[in-house]
Amino acid sequence: MGLGLQGSGMASARYAALQGAQVRVTDMKSPEVLAPSVEALAGLPIEFILGQHRDEDFRWAEIVIRNPGVPGHPLYSPGPGTWGPHRDGDRALLPGLSW
Repeated sequence: MGLGLQGSGMASARYAALQGAQVRVTDMKSPEVLAPSVEALAGLPIEFILGQHRDEDFRWAEIVIRNPGVPGHPLYSPGPGTWGPHRDGDRALLPGLSW
């Protein structure tokens, strides 16, 4: 959740896609604003949902990775059993490591 323009969201999406995951990226920013980030991921099997965060995308996901730039607002925080396992940040991509 949150592709952004600074690189963290792009890195997480790229890594997950290269590992064979089905990747769906959502961001509240418009496609025009996010064009550089989307272009940087061209050619990878990533679905982009831009300009909105849809509840159906969070229910679809097995893991939700919140970009550090996305505020910890209740709107973006799942209720128990609402979404798949929620993870904070790209640490979710390497669960076997101790942080």
